Amino acid sequence: MDFGKITEGRKAEEEEEVSPSREAYNTRLLEALGLNRTRILAFSSKPSSLYQPIKHLAPRRRISQNPERVLDAWNIVEDFGLNLLDWGSANVLAIALGDTVCLWDASTGSVSELEAADEENGPVTSVNWAPDGRYLVVGLNDGEVQLWDSVAEVVLRTFQGCRHGRVGSLAWNNHILTTGGFDGRITNNDMRMGSNVVETYKGHTQEVCGLKWSGQRLASGGNDSLVHIWDQSRNTNWLHRLRGHTSAVKALAWCPFQSSLLATGGDQTIKFWNTKTGACLNSVDTGSQVCSLLWSSKESELLSSHGFPHNQLTLWKYPSMLKMAEFTAHTSRVLYMAQSPDGCTVASAAGDESLKFWNVFGEKPAPKKGHEPFSRGIHRYLHSPYQIHNKLQLVLKELLMRKMNWELIAEDNYRALADAIFDAQEIQAAEADRRKKKACERLRRRGEGGSASTLNSPDTVLKSLQLVMAETLLLMLVRSLFQKTSFLQMFVSDSVENGNSLATISEMEKTNGHVEVVNTVDDATMTSAAPLAVEIAWLRQCHLAALRTQ
Repeated sequence: MDFGKITEGRKAEEEEEVSPSREAYNTRLLEALGLNRTRILAFSSKPSSLYQPIKHLAPRRRISQNPERVLDAWNIVEDFGLNLLDWGSANVLAIALGDTVCLWDASTGSVSELEAADEENGPVTSVNWAPDGRYLVVGLNDGEVQLWDSVAEVVLRTFQGCRHGRVGSLAWNNHILTTGGFDGRITNNDMRMGSNVVETYKGHTQEVCGLKWSGQRLASGGNDSLVHIWDQSRNTNWLHRLRGHTSAVKALAWCPFQSSLLATGGDQTIKFWNTKTGACLNSVDTGSQVCSLLWSSKESELLSSHGFPHNQLTLWKYPSMLKMAEFTAHTSRVLYMAQSPDGCTVASAAGDESLKFWNVFGEKPAPKKGHEPFSRGIHRYLHSPYQIHNKLQLVLKELLMRKMNWELIAEDNYRALADAIFDAQEIQAAEADRRKKKACERLRRRGEGGSASTLNSPDTVLKSLQLVMAETLLLMLVRSLFQKTSFLQMFVSDSVENGNSLATISEMEKTNGHVEVVNTVDDATMTSAAPLAVEIAWLRQCHLAALRTQ
């Protein structure tokens, strides 16, 4: 009897009798018991290491709560609708104080004044720098606009910016100057034309308090609690009318890292808008009147100045809008703010007649020192002044024995001479590197170690740097030594024909050409006066010998 066939038949009957509900029950039971983990060792990707490298966080920036400088701002007008402070690209700050505009040069600390108004048309109601940082536009209380040359301190042009009332806001966009008046009109003026008015925008029913350009789009805020977005490439109708503020809107700031993002403030809120769709992205209640807004050009940060009741400056982190710092040195409304060209310093002016400077947006960049060919930085690598004349002996000896290089010296073609020297050095360096690599390869074949990485060792790089800086200095010494070839040849010939010895030539050199060479380098070379004098005489002897052999 075949028991195998009977067993297989029973198994087949049991498998056929299992219902779907029974299968579901068995599956859940196995899952509950943890017995169905068939893919426990199957990974879709390589498992992460247990030891993750430690990420070093950037040190937290220290923000000083005290102003780094305080200046007096006597007779400044405290008016929410005016714009009396601007910092130009030439690092000159302009602030309107009554009928006068004061210019403070942040680089030198010098101060100058522009008498822009008098009792009839004053006071000054707005100032704004042109993009080049030289020309300043001044708006007056009677609607007149003046274009000043800040260097010559003269008025170049005047025109009427507002027919009925003062010009409280100004903004540049390349050669287009935009003015906002008390009557609610916005005018684009092409300063290259005689009849300068090219466009007029009508949307505000009350005074225009703020204007800001970003590319082809203009944002305007008014005393009617409205914000308008205008597109210069389209017609004179507004692109978006933004509602939501409950009082006059003066604070306008375009985001530097997102072109369509605009921040506005006027009441006690800061609102963020998508100017492509006109949608309000966020609204933050600050608890104080918002007077001005400035974006950081380095970080995602926003600085706001406020009025009643706290009169503070607040630094916000965007987009979380967490407070990073508060500055409470002013005792009145902080109506005006301006940012330095480097983006680090912010100037704030308030009704308490003070102008304060804050290091808000990071440390100031270190000034770049100009290249000084004979600076002491070169001698730091040369170690000793005597190495200068020793190197001079080796290089000039090779130069004077070559007719081509001597002709380059005679023609004052020092650039071609330098190219010839460095080309020869590159060829020699390439040949030396090739030989070193071959030697290292032989060492590796013999199993004696060695590596071609020694060619780029710190000592080799330092020696190469010393050589390049020394050659640069020597080329400039060549120019100072051989500025007049005819005088050099005549001097050497006369000395030899008269039987002057080497010592005599050295004494003559001390009174003729040596002082020029020493003054060209610096004071550190004064200690090598005698060796240089002897060396110059020897080089001239070599030149005479070279001429005789040609």
